[in-house]
Amino acid sequence: MKYWLLGLGTFVLIFILVLVGRNQDDAGPAPDTPHQVFPAPVAVAGVSENNPRPRVTEVTVDSPGAVRLVNRVRLAEVAGITMLQYYEKDTGDQWLYFFDGTFATHVFLPEFDGIQSDRFDFRGTRFDQAEHVLPALDGIWIFSEAPADNIEPLLGYMSPVLISHYALTGGPLPTEAVLRSSRTFGDEHSRTGAFTALQSGGMIASWYQSYVVNPYDDRRLEIGIAYRNPRGKWSTMFPIAVDGSAGGGIMQSRQALVQHPADGSIWLFNKRDSFHSLEAVHLSETDSGFEVDWIDPQFINSSDHGDNGVEGEFPGIMAIADPVRDVIVLAYGDNRFEMTNCGGNCFNKVTHVTVATIAADGTRSFVTHTPFTIERTTRFGMALKGDSLWFVYKPRALAWPPSAAPPSPLEVIIYNLKTDSWSQPLALGEPFKASREIAPVFSTPPLDFAYLMADEKIHYFMIENE
Repeated sequence: MKYWLLGLGTFVLIFILVLVGRNQDDAGPAPDTPHQVFPAPVAVAGVSENNPRPRVTEVTVDSPGAVRLVNRVRLAEVAGITMLQYYEKDTGDQWLYFFDGTFATHVFLPEFDGIQSDRFDFRGTRFDQAEHVLPALDGIWIFSEAPADNIEPLLGYMSPVLISHYALTGGPLPTEAVLRSSRTFGDEHSRTGAFTALQSGGMIASWYQSYVVNPYDDRRLEIGIAYRNPRGKWSTMFPIAVDGSAGGGIMQSRQALVQHPADGSIWLFNKRDSFHSLEAVHLSETDSGFEVDWIDPQFINSSDHGDNGVEGEFPGIMAIADPVRDVIVLAYGDNRFEMTNCGGNCFNKVTHVTVATIAADGTRSFVTHTPFTIERTTRFGMALKGDSLWFVYKPRALAWPPSAAPPSPLEVIIYNLKTDSWSQPLALGEPFKASREIAPVFSTPPLDFAYLMADEKIHYFMIENE
């Protein structure tokens, strides 16, 4: 294990060999000693020099060989301990990685039925699209897609969605996982949407139906909801039809689920590929389960909201609760796109990210947009702590041909909600070349994130700024 001491003037390398093994003891193998990631000498127009650059400490997750990160939205977190899921590229073995800032454990995940794939485009069923709910250190719920043998050329694996419950044992960090139950929802045309815990102690998951050709005249999207109440009883609602007459027939979607901090309502945001609108479904918990209050297929759109409208292809979206301001913070690739075109389907396109707040009554306020641009279908990470909104992203400049674009490292930047200003970005290193679809995964609190980097290992970043 390498311990790095970084000096401001010179670099001193001290190598200390420590014999550690996976699950060596109850505390697990100690991770590499964290090292400080120093600010890169870069500047971005329109940002404030008064805001300090992010300060980030980095740890490389100790794992055998090349791995793939599992998670789409954020790290699971409980009691100051964060968890991420990964699988080994060559063997397909699945692991949970628990980290308390000092010690770590790697917990083997037996009997996991979710599909894994080394494909990084948005088509197909991929295990790396799983999401998690970690209510406590004694158990974890994983939402993924079930195994399947049937593969459609345009849709990938054909399978229902799956929620698996694992019991965790060991201490102080978990060291063993045992499958307790698994439950499928939907059918072979179902695709995972989003999954989140609720303030009541319940949890809710969403999925959608995807076909090669939309079978409905109104080009609707059918959404399903699975809800587990605080007493452990499951209920479902399907189909929830979202009108698609204003767009094309494509059904491939990205979804975000969040509970509003002001009134406890549940908001599902859906972005369909090639639609110029962001759809919203408003739900409420009831004594008997949940109900759909309203559906707005044009909640945010380019016609009404101009540059703040959603980008018309397949941008990333994220939604998080802001209990300080009693709003939802919603971020998405916006209509401020730039592109070059060489004819037909040959083009290069980048977009900014808009930040909006959503009040309990549905009022939309467009707060800002990012000074950086990203490739139009690229995911990004976002987290909120106090007045600081953190973004992790892979910047992309407009260039033609695309290969002429300069190499871009993974970056982190802060937006201050109180002062309406951006920090300078901090370069973190080179991400894995095929990781465009893998979002940086955040936890909050503590404010940490992880990403698959060029060495095909997961790098864990601990944010130090308050």
